[in-house]
Amino acid sequence: MRILDVYRNVASVRTTMAGWIDYMQLARMDGRWVIVNVLWEEKPGGERRG
Repeated sequence: MRILDVYRNVASVRTTMAGWIDYMQLARMDGRWVIVNVLWEEKPGGERRG
């Protein structure tokens, strides 16, 4: 996981998995970080599982 930006109670992170990349938006609510949005894209040649 790579933290792209944090400002007060919001943050953006990027995670790289075996077959895809996620960009997540998080918000701090009641002292806990909560994922509020996820954008994802399969990597070229990525294998879908599930």
